[in-house]
Amino acid sequence: MCTSERTRWEGKSRSCFVRWLGLSSLLIWLILLAGGESSARTPTRRVSRPGSCYAFLRRASLWTTCEGKRERIQLGVRVDDFAVSVDGSHLVFHKHKEDPSGDSIMPNSGGSHLTVISLGDKTGVTAINVEEAGRLSATCGTVVHFEFWSRHALDALTAAPLRLPPYQYFRCSSDRRSIVGWTEQDDAERRKRAESDMTAIESITLRTGQSGETTVASIYGPPTFDISPNGEFVSYFTWLPGKQEGLCVARASGSPRCVSDGGHVISLANNGDVIFWSPNEDSSDIRYWHLGSPQTVLLEKGASNPQWITPEAAARLHEWNERAQHPEQH
Repeated sequence: MCTSERTRWEGKSRSCFVRWLGLSSLLIWLILLAGGESSARTPTRRVSRPGSCYAFLRRASLWTTCEGKRERIQLGVRVDDFAVSVDGSHLVFHKHKEDPSGDSIMPNSGGSHLTVISLGDKTGVTAINVEEAGRLSATCGTVVHFEFWSRHALDALTAAPLRLPPYQYFRCSSDRRSIVGWTEQDDAERRKRAESDMTAIESITLRTGQSGETTVASIYGPPTFDISPNGEFVSYFTWLPGKQEGLCVARASGSPRCVSDGGHVISLANNGDVIFWSPNEDSSDIRYWHLGSPQTVLLEKGASNPQWITPEAAARLHEWNERAQHPEQH
């Protein structure tokens, strides 16, 4: 049974995932290419706090918005996924794959490579081969490629494996002192529960601590959680009373604060503010939640893969963009 995006994390459900992803990818790409309208639960709102900057994908192109200024980053290729390192030193992306006829094929399919761009004064471009499909995340003070099937983590800036035992899948603060994730045992227990209840395949125990000693919550969507770069906040999706999807943010110690909403890719700021990807039947949007607000708000229509970035990172992306478009002037 293909119930959700999280099915891709099941090796034994791989064929199910491929069927699902083929259909859902087509739907999402049609929505993005059409710039579809969102089902507006609330009006579009811009993030108003000082220094609010974020990056996202729209129609397979990378965009940034920073303190009221919006810019398309001209990469020269269509992009499936990206991440900007928290310090703004590097941009990493997956090139969108097409078959010889020009038709889109499964995003992030295996056998592709990552493109790593240095955004410093001396810019450089590096290609790193990856064997499996995966997701990019700006976490642990670097950019990490997490493989869908094996759960292996690769530091894209050093091209070296990143391991934080006992965690099998994780996010961590920039100094790597605070970790959140789940272990191989948590994954095994999830699979065991699913033998009698297939819906259990979408839920897993989220832990924190250097050895995973503290339970955060039971979350739905094993790959969908985040930790702020300073390590003070953790965010995830879970089930609220009445079986409603809920977005929650919790401090390292303390009770979570939640709001009724659901989605995928989460990016969590140092102050606890959240942006996340919210695909639905009508559109694929980015929504925003200010910690403590009664509801989420629509931030970007027809967009996906949001990530908070710093003003310094936005400035570096702008400078790189200028050099790339006008090399004769630099």
